[in-house]
Amino acid sequence: MFFLPLVPINSTTTLGRQSQYPNSWDVVRHFGIRLSDCFVVTQFSADPRPTTASDALPAPRLIALDWGTTSCRAYLLGPDGLVIETRSNGKGILQLSADPATKDAEFAAELTRLCGDWIHEAPHLPLLACGMIGSNQGWAEAGYAPLPSRIMAKGPALTPVETRQGILHIAPGLVKDAGADDHGLPDVIRGEETQLRGILSGKESPASSIIVLPGTHTKWVLLDEDEVLDFTTSMTGELYSLLIHHSILGRHSIPPRHPDEAAFLRGVDVGIGTESQEEGRPGLLTALFSARSLAMTNDLTADAVQDYVSGLLIGSEVAGFTRRWVGRTSTQEPPRPSITICANPSLASRYKRAFLRLGIRVNTAADDTTAKGLWHTAVLSGLLAKEKA
Repeated sequence: MFFLPLVPINSTTTLGRQSQYPNSWDVVRHFGIRLSDCFVVTQFSADPRPTTASDALPAPRLIALDWGTTSCRAYLLGPDGLVIETRSNGKGILQLSADPATKDAEFAAELTRLCGDWIHEAPHLPLLACGMIGSNQGWAEAGYAPLPSRIMAKGPALTPVETRQGILHIAPGLVKDAGADDHGLPDVIRGEETQLRGILSGKESPASSIIVLPGTHTKWVLLDEDEVLDFTTSMTGELYSLLIHHSILGRHSIPPRHPDEAAFLRGVDVGIGTESQEEGRPGLLTALFSARSLAMTNDLTADAVQDYVSGLLIGSEVAGFTRRWVGRTSTQEPPRPSITICANPSLASRYKRAFLRLGIRVNTAADDTTAKGLWHTAVLSGLLAKEKA
């Protein structure tokens, strides 16, 4: 039995990244030691105490990948979805799939680069991926499940891809057919459905809830317990990037040293106004030019423009969806659905403050839900038949 020095372990520790000795895993792999033959000790001792079952390094159970448009994150997961190790430096599909003739080879090489040693050490482990890897621009198209969808009741139909490293199973997304309230426009989700499983796992879902997943393309999801009833995409993040980096609004702006709270909330209030039913209120496209006119009249400093534009876009988005799904923007009473925001702390805070301007209190979820969601996808789909979801 081999002893591997690490910091104390708890249910949220990422073992490989918390090591006091950064090269511990390299030493293990260099000498051909299997991870299941290792025990974890928290300190050296001339007479170490006997280890117990709780000290053992958990045996890996799943290799899971969140393979998106611009990046890929790989997880080595142990029992109950415990994150043993995380690797975040994978290439996204846009960096790999430009040439259809070499697409398969490029994806296979990236899988080997990112996870090859894990697979070599434990070739029996199932491989699971979610995200844009399953799109028509990814490795193989995994299709979509229609709404309504009970995402925690049964596992999705996974698409198998034969690789030199074994079979990679790709999770499908969700598709919404055009409805009367969407002006005949369909919508799709790919990757966020796995996040939703992570958010919903381990807790009772309220009868009616809204989950907001801010990002480049923000997703608003309406649920009844674990059943996805509706969702809509808002291109808020991408529009912000285009405005700041490729429009007149951002040309004379400079990044702030620190977030400008006042400028952000000023933008939120203007953005909320664009969704008002009051006659004479400017729409979003008109209001956006105020970032330029306020700067020209010295009413907005150059280092406040970016926060102002951020607030304007988020305020308009939140007000619009609140009116549509919550049914009110009044401060007199709380909304009926439970609202949860899942994003990195900085972005989640911005959306939370926009909701507060409408008198609505919301919940936040940790931004590490994808690994949990991948685990539950594997269990529900039968890849880990002996595990419990």
